[in-house]
Amino acid sequence: MALLPWTWGSRPAWFGLGLLAAIGIGAVYFVDPRVAGNYPPCPFLYLTGCYCPGCGTLRAIHRLLHADLRGAIGYNALTVVLIPFLAVGVGDRTARLCGRALLPASTMSPQVAWVTLIAIIAFWALRNVPLHPFTALAP
Repeated sequence: MALLPWTWGSRPAWFGLGLLAAIGIGAVYFVDPRVAGNYPPCPFLYLTGCYCPGCGTLRAIHRLLHADLRGAIGYNALTVVLIPFLAVGVGDRTARLCGRALLPASTMSPQVAWVTLIAIIAFWALRNVPLHPFTALAP
């Protein structure tokens, strides 16, 4: 017997996740992450002094929500590149739960997964190189 009345593939679960996402997006829209003390610091940066691949993501999303693409890219270019893919995937999954597929059914090939992983690791490494032009990747 399940402890919860829903599973991760059910409509109530996706509705709940969507509601949480909307609340989170609203918080990032109205509460500026550039102001010290509004959000906790990145634990990886705090412990190591190095930027992780996600450092600057809140600031990038805040800038995107305020229609500042250039500012968002300056904080985290990887986030700006990946958000459209995430949005399409979540939108398609939500449509499928409602019985309307937006895209043909597909799965990510292992090659695409490996290339994505390598790109994230390369971004992570290069944004910590203290030489121009790599310093532009730091938030």
